[in-house]
Amino acid sequence: MGGTPRQTFRMDEILWAKFQAKCAAKGYTASDVLRAFIMKVNNGDISPDSVKPSGSRKGEQLAKVDDAFLKWLNEDSHRTKKEDT
Repeated sequence: MGGTPRQTFRMDEILWAKFQAKCAAKGYTASDVLRAFIMKVNNGDISPDSVKPSGSRKGEQLAKVDDAFLKWLNEDSHRTKKEDT
């Protein structure tokens, strides 16, 4: 995705490392999975409520990764057509 602007967010380092490892185990980068998730939310395929956002404020530690998001990550439904070819 060269040329697209970078986005930043705050995330606990251990939680981020676990997320990256889960993505890598499935053959994805964390960025690939986040982009696919955001596209699904924007398309109305997934509601942000379905992953129960923590509603944390700047500087707050995030809660444990929700099982709904891990289930979504382990399913194939988040793959884009480009990835399937």
